[in-house]
Amino acid sequence: MKIEIRCRDAVSEVLPGFTPGDPPLMNRVRDMPKRKHYFDDPGNVKKVLRVFYIVCTGLLLADVVYHRHVVHAWEGVWGFYAGYGFVACVVLVLIAKEMRKLLMRRED
Repeated sequence: MKIEIRCRDAVSEVLPGFTPGDPPLMNRVRDMPKRKHYFDDPGNVKKVLRVFYIVCTGLLLADVVYHRHVVHAWEGVWGFYAGYGFVACVVLVLIAKEMRKLLMRRED
């Protein structure tokens, strides 16, 4: 009997307001009011994407004006670093997908 009381006390400490006769915790969580986050509004997502595209375009256009001291001839090509970065990200994703097949454990 003492063990049962201790467990109830421990649960009450972790989940304030919880009593053993309450409905299951998931029902209580589901009934909580939904809090709206910044990216829940599609208008905010569009604003962030617009800013992202403007910054990317500005950086690409700055490539025309900014003088770089290149070591190799291909570094002087307009937009080289933008293309190089994009290709590098795609390659990283493809490598990660293959590594996942090797490293992932089987489901128990």
